[in-house]
Parts: sequence; structure tokens; C-alpha cells
Amino acid sequence: MCGIAGWVDFTGREVDREVLAAMGSILGPRGPDDEGYLLGCPQTGVWQVAGGPDTPVAILESPDPYLPKQRLSSIATIGSSLGLVSRRLAIIDLSPRGHQPLCNEDASVWIVYNGEIYNAERLREELLSLGHRFRGRSDTEVVVHAHEQWGTDAPKRFNGMWAYTIWDVRERKLVCCRDRFGIKPFYFHLSDTGFAFSSEIKALLEVPGVPRAPNLQTLWDYLVLHTVDPLEDTFFEGVQRLGAGEIMEVALNGSSNTRNRFWSLERSRETAVPCDPACFRSMLVDAVRCRLVSDVPVGTCLSGGLDSSTIVCLIDSILRREAIEGMAGGVQKTFSARFQDSSLDEGQYISAIVNDRPVEAYFTHPGGRELVDVLDALVFAQDEPFGSTSIFAQWSVFRLAKECGVTVTLDGQGADEQLAGYHSYYGSLFGALARQARFLTLVREVKEYVAQHRGQHRFRHAIGFMLPKRLQSKVKVHLPGRLRGVDVGFFEGQGIGLHGEATSAMEAGLDSFHQALKHSLVVSGLPTLLRYEDRNSMAHSVESRVPFLDHRLVETVYNMPIEAKIRRGQTKAVLREALVDELPDAVRLRTDKIGFATPERQWFRTDLLSFANQLFASSSFVRRPFFRVSEVREALGQQASGKADLSGTIWRWICVELWLRQFID
Repeated sequence: MCGIAGWVDFTGREVDREVLAAMGSILGPRGPDDEGYLLGCPQTGVWQVAGGPDTPVAILESPDPYLPKQRLSSIATIGSSLGLVSRRLAIIDLSPRGHQPLCNEDASVWIVYNGEIYNAERLREELLSLGHRFRGRSDTEVVVHAHEQWGTDAPKRFNGMWAYTIWDVRERKLVCCRDRFGIKPFYFHLSDTGFAFSSEIKALLEVPGVPRAPNLQTLWDYLVLHTVDPLEDTFFEGVQRLGAGEIMEVALNGSSNTRNRFWSLERSRETAVPCDPACFRSMLVDAVRCRLVSDVPVGTCLSGGLDSSTIVCLIDSILRREAIEGMAGGVQKTFSARFQDSSLDEGQYISAIVNDRPVEAYFTHPGGRELVDVLDALVFAQDEPFGSTSIFAQWSVFRLAKECGVTVTLDGQGADEQLAGYHSYYGSLFGALARQARFLTLVREVKEYVAQHRGQHRFRHAIGFMLPKRLQSKVKVHLPGRLRGVDVGFFEGQGIGLHGEATSAMEAGLDSFHQALKHSLVVSGLPTLLRYEDRNSMAHSVESRVPFLDHRLVETVYNMPIEAKIRRGQTKAVLREALVDELPDAVRLRTDKIGFATPERQWFRTDLLSFANQLFASSSFVRRPFFRVSEVREALGQQASGKADLSGTIWRWICVELWLRQFID
């Protein structure tokens, strides 16, 4: 796992080495093990490689002609208008042969790469049979030769997570690609004079011409509509994200650029996949097994929920049969967050797993006072405002993993979105069954839902899905309550309006239930959670892997019938059935859904209260044009007195102010 960045000047001017070094330094936590740079002249194909302060001496002293021999500040000028940057967290092939930027045999293809390709060994064998030669055994080198062999079709063959940029010397272009679900980040700024990219926006801001200005539309959507990560735009003006499953080609003279999807999630209407628990289990076991491959220690994030518990139990079963190099002694380490608030703590379920399996369990207890202490670091790590303090709990878990010597973790991210794990999916389920005239099934599911969840209040959510589409489009968002504290006049003066939810990812004719699943997977929901997970893990130099997002598994489950996801009132039906002999029933049959929550409401009456009062009284906050300060103070008073729970709204105001201070002011 790595941090990558780069900059090309279309006018041919030499890129500033100090800027490249600054980008590399900012990305340091993503790759503390190695640092590498490539300077290139697109017109001639001439290149130079260099190291940095964190480049190991063994690399600088290597006889390999494609490895650097000196630091970036010492190399001669060659008129390079292209610069590539890599920070490496060594996971596979810890030797100097895994150093990046990395090239093929004749240096006609160079890459900076962030990710893991889990079928790399099989692809390596295929490429060897086609005449390719390898110097090392890193999956980075497999990606280089795959591009050389198959061009922009290469990503279709990968199973894994990745974001990379390839300099194709002969074609004089950059090829940028991001994995199917956007597990790994890729941000860029494109103008008439140049192109810059990075794993994190904060490094991109070092490049001349990249503005330090807020995207007011995104800021409005966050404060009023509570949206976080739009598909392409970011909170920064002029900075975009490459979409999940996209590949972009940029001509190095600026003459052209193209963006295309190499993958999309589709539901077949001709050949449905049967609800087969044995098949599901086999695919999930394989997804977990291939994500255990590592030359460094591997552990597991255990929340106590069904998904992370499944991962822990499957890993234990695999360890009973196989020796896993990343788990010395065959012992699995688990990392969990605990809270004193019993309504948020999942300790009983965590205990059910750690008492059932021979694991080494480690715990962290995030508190409000500690959150105040690390808020600046947390906001800096995330790059953009985020939805709630629950991000701090995840931050604490990854910090714990690092303190315990673990560099790679697995967790259950992505299962809720493909297996209908959230209660909000019941509304779309009822709507789909009604519109399909499956009334007997609808009645059964409604009765089971009421019996298990006492959820009559959620039926209003289903009404919208049951309406004809011409009426669904008439439903308006109710905004007055959400406009509290926001200076509407400022935003209206900027011409800012409501953003409708993106619908381009939806399939025509798809039932409302699978529309909701797809929306969560590719539009709004999972993309935001993956951003949180990437930043929190990489801030502590930990690689996080997500077996449930193996694309083979997702495609199969998505094409299973509704009953595979929700059946007789229970979510994740096929998972519960497939794991009947793996999971303790206390976990497998639980119907409550806590999520990765924190006692935010309580914190805003204790530890966060004085902090918020000071922040909202500061001169910088008072002069912001985005807020009505009197309403902000009134809301904080209501929160402190217990008259209302406005913690989520107050958190957004805090997060925006801290973000503006760090990145814009």
C-alpha cells in the first residue's frame, strides 16, 4: 500500500522539485518504508530516478540501473516537465525490488501504484508464458506488465483494490485508473497548462495553480442536505476525484484526455443467480483467503457486528487448515472499540466471538476528551469534512492495530450495502414487492418486520417507493430544520442551489430494492465509508482490506433474488444461512443494528461543550460568511440543556470551521 502523486506541465516547463518533495513528505504516513521520485521529459523519453530522506540506503546502493543512486535534491537537471512521486508501505516483496516508481524491462512503461492485486500470482504466470520478464515479485510489477500486454483492458483482469498512474513513454500519455469500488483514492486537478494527481488532496494543494478555495456547492450540500462525498466533485474548488471503475488517459502535451468506465455493476434480467448459501460461502472464503497474503503481520477489526465477526471466524477456520505467513504462530489479533454507553457498546457480541475463537483481543475506549485532543489531526487526515464523530472510533481502532505491530487488517466493510444490512432498505423492499404485485410476500415481510423490529414508524419510508414514478418525482425535500445556522443569503448570492441526487448509476427498469442497493454501493453511502477507512488506516500506516468487496462476490450477490438479502424480516439472509456452523447464534441471529457509533450526544453535553463554545466564539468563526452565529449559539445552548439533540448539526459546523482553518485560511 502506498501514497502516489504526480505533476505534468503541458507547456514543457520544468516541474519544481521542491513541490514534488513536499508532496512526498505530506504522503509520508501512507508509505513510511520508502520514498521514490521519477523525473521525465515526455518529448524525448529521457528519465531520471531519485530517492528522498526516507529512501533506504540499500536501495541507493543497489546495482539495479532502475533504482535511484542519489537523493532528489542532488540529481542533474534534464528539463523534466513530468514528475512522479511514491511513498511505499511495504506489504509484498519487502526487498529493494519493490521500490517505486517502477518500470518494465526497457523502461518504456513506468508506474506509481497504491493497492493490492490479489490474483497477481496467477497473472504473473500468464505474463511469463507470454514472454514477459520480472525482476521481483511485487504486484506492482504485475500491473506494469499487464498494461504492457493488454493496455487499458488490463484492469478488467485484476481482483483487488488500486489506484495507479502509468507513464507510457512511447505513447506520451499518462494512464490513470481506480478500482471498481473506489477503495483506493485518486484526486486530480486538470487545467489548460497541466495535470496533477495524488492519493490525498492535501498533497495536491502543493502544486502551483491548484486553488485553495472551498467548493461552495459541496459545502452547501454538506451543511443543508447532509451529503458528504459527491461522485466527482470535492470540497475543494478545482479538485475532482477519478470515479470508481474508471480509467483516464491524459496526453502529456495537453491535447486530449478521455475518461471511461471499465466496469459497472449490472443486474441481469435473463439469468438470475440462485440463492445458494454454499456458493456464497465458498466465494467469501476465497475472498478472505486471498486477502491474507502478506509479508507483514495481519489482523482483524472486530466491531461485534455480523460482518466483521464473519471475517474473524472465517480467518480462524482458514488458519486451522493452512499456514498464513502474515499470522505468525497461527494466532489472529483482533481490534475493537468499546464504550460505557450500553446502547452503543457491542461488548457482548465481541465477547461471543473472542470467547469462541482462539484470538488475541485488543480494545480501545475512545472518549470525548481524547477526541478534542486529536480533532486537528483527524480533520487533517480526512482532507474533507466528514459526517460524525464515529470516524474517531475507527481512527482509534487503526491506531491500536499499529501500536500492536499489525500492518494489514481485514474488516467487514461493504456487506451492509450489498446484503441490505441497514433498516432503511425495508422501505425499498416493501415498495418493490408492492409494485411487483407480490402481495403475499409483502404481507409476510411486513408482519415479520413488525414482530422483529417494532418498526411501524418506518412504513412512511416505504410509501414513496410504492408510488408511481410520476408521483415519486413530485416529492420535495423538507428543508427548514436543516437551514438552521446556515446563512442562506450568502449561498443564494453565490448562485448556489439544491443538488439532486446522482442517478446516472441507476439501471432503467430496475426494481426499487436493487436501485437502493446499487445507490448505496456506487453513489452515496459506501464511497464515503471507504474514504473514511482509507484515511484513518493510512494515517497510522495500516493497510485495510475489505473481503466483502471482492467484485466476484458482489456481482454474484447483486444478481441473487431479493430473498437472498432480506427474508422473513431478517437482513443478510444468505450470509446468516451460509455461516450457520461458523458464527455463534448470539451474533448470527442478532437483529439490532448499532453501527460504528459514538456517544456523540453525551459528548456535546460534556467534553465537547466547552470546545464548541470556544470555537463558535472565535473571531475566525464569527466572520465566516457561511453561518448565522446567533442561531449557532442558540442551538448549542439547546444541546447543552437537553432540550434538543442537535449533535449532528453542531458537529458539521465544527468540522467545517476546523477544515477551513487547516486547508483554506
